[in-house]
Amino acid sequence: MKKQTDPDYKIFTGNACDTWRPDQPWIVLLHGAQNDHSVWDKQVSVLSESGWNVISPDLPCHRQSGGEPLASVPEMANWISMLITDLGIRNPVVAGHSMGSLIAIELAMKHQLNCQKLILLGTALPMPVSSQLLAMTKDNPLEAIRLICKWSHNPAKTPSGTTTSSEITAASLQLMERIHHENSALTLFSDMNACDAYQPDFDSLKQISVPVHIIAGEADKMTPLSAAEKASGYFKNSYLHVIPNAGHSLLTESGEETVQLLSAILNGGI
Repeated sequence: MKKQTDPDYKIFTGNACDTWRPDQPWIVLLHGAQNDHSVWDKQVSVLSESGWNVISPDLPCHRQSGGEPLASVPEMANWISMLITDLGIRNPVVAGHSMGSLIAIELAMKHQLNCQKLILLGTALPMPVSSQLLAMTKDNPLEAIRLICKWSHNPAKTPSGTTTSSEITAASLQLMERIHHENSALTLFSDMNACDAYQPDFDSLKQISVPVHIIAGEADKMTPLSAAEKASGYFKNSYLHVIPNAGHSLLTESGEETVQLLSAILNGGI
């Protein structure tokens, strides 16, 4: 579904809009840096078939949404909040991966959306980026993309289904390079700089009363399990779930385990 809210660019809100029904609950899925809605494809398919209205938007300058990349996590949260309001979404569950998890937190802290649950995948608070990598995202973004993609996957992880680990990694690399070439060479730096600069209000985190579920990869090199464990302690109603042997790219590399966890969380099984 593409929604024209600005004469200069279009907003892509995901492929599950044909299944939206007013009597169903909502879940908002937020992608990470240099990614788009497609990383959620497996989760969108399962959740939309099990009674959920699913929205998985592309952030500005990410694949099918136009415009310029947003420079900060608060700006991204403002943009998502306006989109949610424009679409008439009420009381959503908000799930975010990596950079998307920071957006989800910001939404819960500062926007009156009455979120029912937060689900944070591959998260860290704060989420620092090394100065060397950050410089590379600006000066040599294609090499930075290659390294990020390499670090985001665990080659020892055996994915479910017929797709091999190397095929999943290659698809991730292709997506990130496509955004670089078709959207903007500045998107990666903007995203990574936003993650590095984001400093949450830790006092406000304690005021989030809804359940906060954190899903972490045991072998995550980008946002290590130790960071997820630390982040879990900032919320008063948090639950930590660990996917064995999984890297940072939980949605694709560990798609089956991730969607099973999401389904259990959403249906009250855990």
